[in-house]
Amino acid sequence: MKNILIISAIIWAVVILLASYLYSGTENYKYLFGVLLVAAGLQNALIYNAMKKQ
Repeated sequence: MKNILIISAIIWAVVILLASYLYSGTENYKYLFGVLLVAAGLQNALIYNAMKKQ
């Protein structure tokens, strides 16, 4: 289960970096970046919480 958390974090990092590169010139870049950070943090928190329950 720990591997899933690490893989998920790496995938989110790649998605955030790719989105930052592709959408850096748009006007809604700040919102997209914020939503991606919140989503990544929420997913990792849920996975970590599931790991603790096992």
